Amino acid sequence: MRFMHIADLHLGKRLNETDMTADIEHALFSEILGRIFSEVSEEKPIDALLIAGDIYDKSLPSADAEEMFGSLLTAAVKLGMRVYCVSGNHDSARRIAANEKLLSQLGIYIAREFSPEAPVRVEQLGDFDIAMLPFIAPSDVRQVYPDEEIPDITSAVRTVLSHAGLPGARPCILVAHQAVGECSDRLVGMQQCADGSVFEGFAYTALGHIHTPMNVGERVRYCGSPVCYSGSEAKEPQKYVDIIDVEPGGELSVQHREIRPLHGFRVLDDSFSRLMSEEYPAVEDYCYITVSDFDGVIGAAAQLRGKFPNMLSLKYRNKDGGADETEEPEDGESWSFGDEFSRFYRRVTKNDPEEELLKRAEYIYELTERAFAQGTVNDLLSQPPQLCEKDTLKSGGESDDN
Repeated sequence: MRFMHIADLHLGKRLNETDMTADIEHALFSEILGRIFSEVSEEKPIDALLIAGDIYDKSLPSADAEEMFGSLLTAAVKLGMRVYCVSGNHDSARRIAANEKLLSQLGIYIAREFSPEAPVRVEQLGDFDIAMLPFIAPSDVRQVYPDEEIPDITSAVRTVLSHAGLPGARPCILVAHQAVGECSDRLVGMQQCADGSVFEGFAYTALGHIHTPMNVGERVRYCGSPVCYSGSEAKEPQKYVDIIDVEPGGELSVQHREIRPLHGFRVLDDSFSRLMSEEYPAVEDYCYITVSDFDGVIGAAAQLRGKFPNMLSLKYRNKDGGADETEEPEDGESWSFGDEFSRFYRRVTKNDPEEELLKRAEYIYELTERAFAQGTVNDLLSQPPQLCEKDTLKSGGESDDN
């Protein structure tokens, strides 16, 4: 069986004030479902497209973003692939799966919202089961299984898979959106990682959530995002789509096919005079720029933008060697409400927020986002004030990361 694995599309994404629609469209249609699909299919047909979450950049996506997702599903089906899709932490699981019964008739299978009745959606494809686990937090699992001991995200994922009877007797491909590491002590943003061992027994686990391609284990992998979405990603800007060949007996091979971007990404860090010299040619690439030695220069930002029109971020390096943000704050993979709140708090008070205050702010943000995504804002407003759940404080918070 041959699969194509993509994740973290973030349809509707804007990097600061720059609309990334054209870049995402190019990566998905011209490259992944165009050139790369054509090249790979000449070797062997691709049976299915696995989409491992963060379809949209916001839980309430724009009409244009929803239309692009519809076009992606249509193109995949026309190419003869079945589609298996889960929601990520940026998505509303309920919205994405709203028409799943109809889409199933077309060979498009979308994981339903996590619930005790449907903890994991499982569909059959030839000799394989395809399991779809949407993004979950420990608090979600504790609510569904109150009698279980669930101290962390590793036990939460293990509990869900156990109740779903996975992995079962048939070889199973798992599609999931989760922070996963080689040990559960690792943190990504404010989120604790699930231990990669929780996926033992699956023929392959196709993950989303981390934008950089990486292996978590021999059979557990992040394919990464199709487009660079932050300055940290721009330091190693090459993106890939994974082609997975797996046999019922366990034989496995994974190809990483390069995606040719519509625009390149660059990180530039030098003095103003050198950046404006011929040493740095004018480019249409997206640029994250840090500039030093600009004293006495009038309109430095305008001059740099004149040479680098797709400048996404500009920082001035101060005399102590640090860099102060001026125009656009860095945005993308590592963004979280907690980081943004902490930056705002430091700017106003010159101090770091206390841990309890930060967790309360994150909890309020999470409640608000969930209410807007589910259309229950009035219900939230009618509830008595509740600043923080005990479980949220104990677990260290479960905020958005990627």
